[in-house]
Amino acid sequence: MKDCPKCTSKRMVKNGFTRGLQRYLCKDCGFNPTVENIGYPPEIRAKALQMYLEGVSIRAISRIMKLGIATIISWIKKASQELPVQEQPKKVTLMEMDELHHWIGEKKRSSGFGLQFAVVQVESYPGKWVVVER
Repeated sequence: MKDCPKCTSKRMVKNGFTRGLQRYLCKDCGFNPTVENIGYPPEIRAKALQMYLEGVSIRAISRIMKLGIATIISWIKKASQELPVQEQPKKVTLMEMDELHHWIGEKKRSSGFGLQFAVVQVESYPGKWVVVER
């Protein structure tokens, strides 16, 4: 807090917490206001989310924008919860999978991103899908 809201004095000092909010004390008039933490501006949030959507890692966003990793993750979670829910298709007629994993030599050593997997619909639970690793 820069100025006292009551007398506009610049002599404000921190004066403890109440209900988790920072309190201040005016050295001139004795007014003891409580100020809520308003957080980061919406522009900063939007920029961080845009960077995430463009494929920049959370760690890189944290380093570039000088933000905490937990802060960025909470913004991503909040933004994802605000997205409209889309209904899943009832039946999949065509599924394309990319090879993310491959074997080297006589299949003793593997390399690549993750393991081979397949996505299949579970008959005992209609509408449910499972990932099966080999």
